[in-house]
Amino acid sequence: ARIPLADRSADEVRLRGTLNLPLSADERRAVVAEAKRVVKPGGRVFVHVLVGEGPVENPELPGPAGAVRS
Repeated sequence: ARIPLADRSADEVRLRGTLNLPLSADERRAVVAEAKRVVKPGGRVFVHVLVGEGPVENPELPGPAGAVRS
């Protein structure tokens, strides 16, 4: 989806759990490209994800991590 901001208009973009969605490689690239499009020169893109040593599907984690699907 398109972030509803003009090019180079945001001081920061926060991707919180976005990359823990079951996205294809092309969809992940599109998410990052969209974040880069709206962030100002010198701005920041924060990525907050849960990582592991191998791929998982629907890990059934407790608390807020329970939203993780991939």
